[in-house]
Amino acid sequence: MCLFLLMPGLALAQGLQVGFKGLNPDSNDPIEIAAESMSVNNETGAAQLIGDVVVIQGDLRMQAPRIEILYTQEGGVQSMVATGGVLLVTSEEEVEAQSANYNVDAETMLLSGDVLMVQGRSAISADSMDIDLDKEIAVLSGRVRTVLYSDDDTSGAASEN
Repeated sequence: MCLFLLMPGLALAQGLQVGFKGLNPDSNDPIEIAAESMSVNNETGAAQLIGDVVVIQGDLRMQAPRIEILYTQEGGVQSMVATGGVLLVTSEEEVEAQSANYNVDAETMLLSGDVLMVQGRSAISADSMDIDLDKEIAVLSGRVRTVLYSDDDTSGAASEN
């Protein structure tokens, strides 16, 4: 069971890769979940994790106050919705948002509410980030702002767009 579908990096500009190239855990890696409480409804195929929820697979860590998971009839993950302030951390980047909606079948992820993605010294923020994982396309909307550093920039000067 893989909670996360992965997407290779998408070149946005000088050194910032919108694409969570670090969100690429091996689907064979075990998934560790910790929460204050968990309820499972086998009839609806839903699980609710509440209270300091942490999901770890490989070097990927997702934290949120609440995560709801819908399962397929075969037991695989259909979708996952994290709310209440979400943090995604990998060895490559950190992403914050108020909510994250991951649709496994459609291979999409929608991050909403004060989205901030940091990769190294570069950062991008927007009201929302809609990602097509299969096509490797990210669309950011709502007051998009970037601070980009080139890989060879050692002066500390940033390019702001």
